[in-house]
Amino acid sequence: MIWWPAAIATGHYRAPLANVPEWIIAALNPAKSILPQKLQRPLTTTSAFSKIEGIVGAIAAAQLGERNSLLHWGACRLAELVGQSILDRDDAFALAVEASRQAGLAYPEALGTVRSAFRGADDRRS
Repeated sequence: MIWWPAAIATGHYRAPLANVPEWIIAALNPAKSILPQKLQRPLTTTSAFSKIEGIVGAIAAAQLGERNSLLHWGACRLAELVGQSILDRDDAFALAVEASRQAGLAYPEALGTVRSAFRGADDRRS
């Protein structure tokens, strides 16, 4: 209920409240938007292979100054594929480390970055 002082000549606080007009209720409760959600096509063997190849290729081609960030990004994408049961965790981990080694990262640095990415993916799934 909303108090409509204009409807009451004296503006007395004990006067009965007017009913809320339907148009106000409708404006306060808009219909839920029925927007199509992003449709994701299931990965086929070919598209999964292409996706993995693209991720690994991007990591391996990373230039000085972008290697760590690209490795982290790629390892996160590979970890997502592990979460979707497309890749085995050990294989995805090894792919990320090896691709970063091809880009010129030292093994300990690559290992730390990939562990960090996989740890983050594990945390998001929990």
